Parts: sequence; structure tokens; C-alpha cells
Amino acid sequence: MGELLAVGCALVWSFSVIMFKASGDTIHPAALNLYKNTVAFVALVPTLYFAEGVWHVETTYRQLSILAISGFIGIGIADAFVLKALYLMGASRLAIAECLYSPFVVAISCLFLGESFTGARILGMLLILGAIVTVTYHRSAEAPPRSHLIRGTLLAAAAFLLMAIGIVMVKPMFAELSLLWIVEVRLGASIIASAVTIAVLNR
Repeated sequence: MGELLAVGCALVWSFSVIMFKASGDTIHPAALNLYKNTVAFVALVPTLYFAEGVWHVETTYRQLSILAISGFIGIGIADAFVLKALYLMGASRLAIAECLYSPFVVAISCLFLGESFTGARILGMLLILGAIVTVTYHRSAEAPPRSHLIRGTLLAAAAFLLMAIGIVMVKPMFAELSLLWIVEVRLGASIIASAVTIAVLNR
């Protein structure tokens, strides 16, 4: 079931990226991030009720704090970086850069959750890094300017690192809290992060 859900997530995300690219040509990434996070937050309220039979889940202050920080950096800031990188690099190149997410999760899980760091995982991470470097420095007529590729790659790397940190932070809570509630709290924090980003940009 976990593998099926992972494939389903990839399919849904691929459609989302295409729609984000179409929207991102005319909407600032920070505004687009705020909009999508707000829509998701509102949509999850009835979803939580119909799926779990409750409007909220009892959560400790510590749990709320961790969820809020995770959502702030892992969705609110990271997704804004992703949307900006998408604008700079294009969807296909972002898809390759997104492969950084897995090695980031593996590395952080090994450091903080005690998971194993095998030779096969290290080899996989090196292959992914090689693909990122190849795409960044590959020249073609259709490629965006080199400066856009480098900026987009750096933004994407920062985004997926923040996403990995955010998900590893809340992973121990999967056995304690409703998954939908975890997502809802993280989205609420991401809305605050998106609003702060827009305020800082003065837009």
C-alpha cells in the first residue's frame, strides 16, 4: 500500500507541477503558494470531519509546535522556492532536481531517526547528484539562460532540503496523530509563512 500511495503521489504531483507552471507565468510564486495552501487548508476541514468524524484532534503544545515549524519551513517556504525554481528551470528540469528530496530524507533520517545508511543508498545519492550537475551544465537551444538554471537548481535544492527536514520532524507523530490533522496543522503554518513572505517582498 505504501508503494502504491507513493506512485499515486508522484502522479498527482506531476499534474500539479504542470498546472503550477501554467499559473506561475502570470502569478508571483509567493502569491501562488499562499493561494494553494489556503485552498488546501479549507478543503481539508470537511475532509477531516468526514474521514475522522472530528473537527480537531487533541494535540499537545510540543506536538503543535513541531507541526507548526515543520509546516512553516517544509511547505510555506519550501513550496515558494519550488514554484520560483519551476519558473526559472521549467517542469522537466525541476523534476530531475526533485530527485534530491529522497537522498535528503535518507541522510536526515539516518542522522536523527537512527535509520541505516547503506552503500546502495550512497550510490543512489551520488547518481542523483550527477544527474543534477549534468542538467545544470548541459547546453541546448531550448535551455533557459545559465543563470536561471543555476538559480533554479539552488532554489530547488534548498526547497527539497527544507521539505525533507519538515517531514522527518513529524515522522514520529504518524503513530500518534491523525495524518489528516498533521497535514492540516502544517498547512495552517504554511499560510502564515506565505503571508510573511509576501509582506517581506512588499507585494
